[in-house]
Amino acid sequence: MLWFEFIASAVLIISAGALLTTYADRLSDKLNISGAFVGLIILSIISSLPELGTTISVVKYVGKPDLAAGNIFGSNTFNILILAVLDFLLGAASLFALSRVSHQKSIALAVLMTIVAVLAIRGDGIFFIDGAQLDSFVLLMVYFIGIYFLFLAEKKARKPDHKYGSEKVGKEILVVVLSGLVVVISGYWLARISDGISEVTGWGESFVGYIFLAVTTSLPELVISISSLKLKAYDMAIANTIGSCFFNVLMFAIADPFYDGSLLADTSPYNIRLGLVSIAMLVVTAVALMAGSRGKNTGWTKYLLVVLYVLGSWLVFSAA
Repeated sequence: MLWFEFIASAVLIISAGALLTTYADRLSDKLNISGAFVGLIILSIISSLPELGTTISVVKYVGKPDLAAGNIFGSNTFNILILAVLDFLLGAASLFALSRVSHQKSIALAVLMTIVAVLAIRGDGIFFIDGAQLDSFVLLMVYFIGIYFLFLAEKKARKPDHKYGSEKVGKEILVVVLSGLVVVISGYWLARISDGISEVTGWGESFVGYIFLAVTTSLPELVISISSLKLKAYDMAIANTIGSCFFNVLMFAIADPFYDGSLLADTSPYNIRLGLVSIAMLVVTAVALMAGSRGKNTGWTKYLLVVLYVLGSWLVFSAA
């Protein structure tokens, strides 16, 4: 019965996520925002709602920080794995060579936020004032400062276009809000089910979070990325996965007020390995994009990303 509920909740997340992202794309067209910025900010946040709903539910109602950490870091590694999947789908062409937008700043933001989270987990917190732990606050500051600079870069590159200025966006906003609610509710359901699977099977919480929660809640990113590939919007696909990575890490800060204690400090140091795997995959992506922009061969990238994801899976399974 648990597995049936797991599949049902996954179907709800995928369906609601697909509808949500479709209307978010229409909304971005009417607001005259570039495809790369749409993927980086709007679509990444929207497609990460399953992770957000699940993470909050896990820490508030289940009280399992390791399950939440496994979901966050696992979602990040799966998001980058999506780029490898897209590269395989392209065949002879290389996704990393087809990119026409620099993603280095956004990757740097994702890496920096992951480093802050890893250090906080390793040292039971690293930022304190008068005994108050401020790691979540630091994550929030890094995120918003990073988004500010990314917005400035988008504003500088954007071309004036007022043809969408008078169009109504009420329908798009309504569908986005309602679909988002379905995603969050399904995330709560999925958290309960995954905790039950962890107890019944005897598998570790980090393993369940890394494999089941992470893969299932990252399916909207996969749907968006494949759709972007069909439209030849390569930079939108890349930006969506990277944006989801730094928003996922932000979830430690968002979920912290819902947890009875300090979420980062109470997370097992074992999860540091998962965070380091996600950093390695982000760095590989950055190197591949840089090589692709210079006309160098990037065919090796997808294989290395798969190897790193399998390594992360083995690390959590071996400790389950």
